[in-house]
Amino acid sequence: MIEITPAISKPRRPRTPKDQPSKDKAPKKARRMEHHPLLFGVEGHLRKSRSVKDGEFLRPYKRLLPDLISSEGALPRTLRIANALYLALDERGYRVHIAPQSDDIGRIHVSEQEVALKDRKYGRYYSSGIWGPDRPTIFYIDNVPIGLAVTEMTERVTMRYVNGDYYREDSKLVRSMKPWQMTHSWTTEQDMPSGRLRIIAYSPKKGVEWSARWQDSAGAAP
Repeated sequence: MIEITPAISKPRRPRTPKDQPSKDKAPKKARRMEHHPLLFGVEGHLRKSRSVKDGEFLRPYKRLLPDLISSEGALPRTLRIANALYLALDERGYRVHIAPQSDDIGRIHVSEQEVALKDRKYGRYYSSGIWGPDRPTIFYIDNVPIGLAVTEMTERVTMRYVNGDYYREDSKLVRSMKPWQMTHSWTTEQDMPSGRLRIIAYSPKKGVEWSARWQDSAGAAP
């Protein structure tokens, strides 16, 4: 025999002050990331560089890295700017990442000169090997890829040749030299990292020419 009877409702326990929702407590907001995931461990890889002269661009061994070009002195600021930029895009729903290998997407040439000049005299002995990643750093707006690069710019400076190497004319070493120590030295103009940064957004699609840039002003302190 199975007897079906109506359920007997239990009396509700009166709410205590602890159970009452607090009007003073606002709902917790999602915690904002402090560091973009794409930049985890990147500083160490950038500092693990081929041999470079003081003040020149780092040339890391690893090539699959975010598109960041910097000297050692400007690296902390370059990483801060990139982190703020990546997080700002991420908060708006644009995921910044390294592009997958593709025949249709590539990195454009990123000019390092702060002021475009006809000639290019980068580095001591006019070295031309500025490091660049194998793949572009991108994000998508709908189905449109946008390339993103952060680079330190170069400025034309006077360099003095002393004892087999070049030093900035305004460096402490050169300024402290005696006249007789400069008997066999001379000066030349070269392009060297300035500490000022440029952000470039561009189309990585082959056959599409579009780019925009934002940079520190020429007179701004690094």
